[in-house]
Parts: sequence; structure tokens; C-alpha cells
Amino acid sequence: MVTLVDDKQLMFKFETGKSLFASGFLANASVEAESETKPVLMINVQHKPGNQGGLPFDAGERMADKFYDQVSEELAKNSTQEAAVKPEAPPVTVPSPPAASAPAPDYGTAAVTCSIESAEVTVDGALVGNLPAALRLAPGKHTVQVRLAGYKAWSREITVMAGAELRLIATLGKE
Repeated sequence: MVTLVDDKQLMFKFETGKSLFASGFLANASVEAESETKPVLMINVQHKPGNQGGLPFDAGERMADKFYDQVSEELAKNSTQEAAVKPEAPPVTVPSPPAASAPAPDYGTAAVTCSIESAEVTVDGALVGNLPAALRLAPGKHTVQVRLAGYKAWSREITVMAGAELRLIATLGKE
């Protein structure tokens, strides 16, 4: 697993996992200039600290030697290793961002009903219509009143919250 790549200094660090035959290795490699026209590959491989379990077959050293040979051939432009060119990936279509959601409502609603549909409805003393009524109210306290001649008035103080829906059932008693 490559853990660091520094392309400005042509350096990278990598590590191998633990296996039956090796406890894993930490390595870093860099390309340094020996002269203006000759690069040199430097590799440092170390056993991972801690448990040195597994059988000692010097797998890390062989891995480093093979890696060193392959990169040296590349630097000398004399590679014997086959190279595959990855085909260009098709373009990815990026979906349009979702439409902005509607802002939270700055009002609440109150539905007022009664068994007598011709009664008048007032909110905070102002006539708003007859029953049934669908009221759109600003947040806060309001007084809803239902009146009809020959009946006792019905009144409720309500607290409206933005986005909330209230249902009120008025009961009018005979005078």
C-alpha cells in the first residue's frame, strides 16, 4: 500500500502486509540526479517493527531487488517488462444540482369548522369570512371567534407556529 507520494522530489513510501513468510516491510524509494542527464533510483526496505513472525525467506529483499531492477530499466529506457495502456474512461455525466427546496413557511394554518356552516369567523377581532374557514396566520397568539345571531359566541386563543396546522371545531350553543 502506497502511503506517501511526493512528486516534487520524486519520492514515495509504501508498505507490504504480513504473510506466512514475512512480517511485512516498510519501504521508500526516490529518484535522485547523479548528473544532469543520469537519474539514480534509491530504495530503502526495512522489516516492520514488532513481531517478526513468519519464515525468514528474505521476501522483502527480493521484492526490493525486483522493484529496483524494473525501475532502473525504465530510467535507462531499456524496459523488458510489458506495459499496458489503460483505455481512457468514458466521460461521466454530472447530474444537475437538485432544485432549491422551498423556504420554510413563515405562517401556520388553522382550519375552523362547525355544525352550523353559515357562522362568521373573526381573527383578532377582524372578520375573515364564514365557516368552514381555512386561515393562514402569522406565528404568535391569535384569538379566533365564531358568531351567529341567536347563538352564544365561541372563542379560542391559539398559538400558531410557522409551518404548523391547527384544526378547530367550534360548538355554538343556543342563547
